Amino acid sequence: MNKSNYKLYPAKISVFLFLAACLFSFSGCFGESEITETEVLEVINKIDTAAQNKDADAIVANMAERAQLKATVTALGQTQTLSYNRDQYRDVVKKAFAVAGSYSHNRQNMQVKIAPDGKTAMVISEETESMTLNGQEIRTTQNSVSSFVRENGKLVILFNETNGKLL
Repeated sequence: MNKSNYKLYPAKISVFLFLAACLFSFSGCFGESEITETEVLEVINKIDTAAQNKDADAIVANMAERAQLKATVTALGQTQTLSYNRDQYRDVVKKAFAVAGSYSHNRQNMQVKIAPDGKTAMVISEETESMTLNGQEIRTTQNSVSSFVRENGKLVILFNETNGKLL
């Protein structure tokens, strides 16, 4: 055995172990890339398209596994706040889409804010929705705030808070 090669052997193993640890760790050694406004807008577009297509699974596919959603709705002078995790939200949306005749969703006055460290983003928007239930049109208007994070390399919604009213 050549002794000059033996001296490099521990260094080679150390580099290999370091790279393996990076590869298999949750976030990698070099961290996640910074969130960009373009990425955020792409996710919002996917969600809005899924909503127009009444596809609850596609909406929820853009949410973190541990996503939390909070909705405060005022109707007929009464205010109610509901909180959901990702699975509960999917179930509620599926049921609503199943009974809705027509459905439309529109987002406007959107602001995207990326945190200085690039690890989180926030979207503030105004939204209007309308659907037909039993032949009657129901319309809502709401203000929405969503926070975005990167989870397993994918940009997803971690938290959403919506305040709306039935028109």
